[in-house]
Amino acid sequence: MRNLVRILTALVCSMYLSFLPAQTDVTSVREKLNTQFNKTKDFSVDVQLSLKMTAIRMPQKKIRVFFKQPDHVKIETNGFAMVPQYGLPLSPETLFRAVSDMILVTEPAPEDGTVRLMGDLQIRDEDRQIWNFSRKQRRALSIEVTVNTRLWVIKGYEIFRGEDKLIHVQTRYTEPENGIYLPEETVILIKVPEELSDYQPDFPFEEGISPQDGKVTLTFKNYRLNQGLDESLFLEGPE
Repeated sequence: MRNLVRILTALVCSMYLSFLPAQTDVTSVREKLNTQFNKTKDFSVDVQLSLKMTAIRMPQKKIRVFFKQPDHVKIETNGFAMVPQYGLPLSPETLFRAVSDMILVTEPAPEDGTVRLMGDLQIRDEDRQIWNFSRKQRRALSIEVTVNTRLWVIKGYEIFRGEDKLIHVQTRYTEPENGIYLPEETVILIKVPEELSDYQPDFPFEEGISPQDGKVTLTFKNYRLNQGLDESLFLEGPE
């Protein structure tokens, strides 16, 4: 009789578990993001850069960005242009390797196909070219990442100090080739309370003026994918 009860219990449990969604964790999310992005071995793209920020005057700029796996990046531009590299279409690992203690905040939501993750932003010296925060500014920063689980791309993320949101990045995607998704437009909003002005990114502000908010828009056009770009292109100095 006891054996029969055990068998029935096991059968009921197995039937129940079969109806549960597949387990989603940080590792699987990270792997799926990388699998999707790794479909692109290299690309070049034309970018229109617009920056609106207190104390900074820069006309709209046209730049060209080259990328080659795993993390080679080159930017070509005529004249001066401030380009926040964390707004460029880089590998998800560029983001994840700067985050520690990441946890899953929400399970995938069927209605919008997204999942949110949160962790601490831990910027190493070798990451300075991407994350332009000084050593002082890196303290006590956290990040919340939103992932589109239908396309497996990073939809956006926000950087906080405590409860204060410092940076909001939102990306809309295009499909330049079947099954490959890359940014069409990325908008970066920076809004820093005056009492937290030490936590702003290091931009070359005019002397004596510290902006409290700003907006950077990057629009991507004319993707050229998997051209077999030579690594020597990325060893040259900036244009």
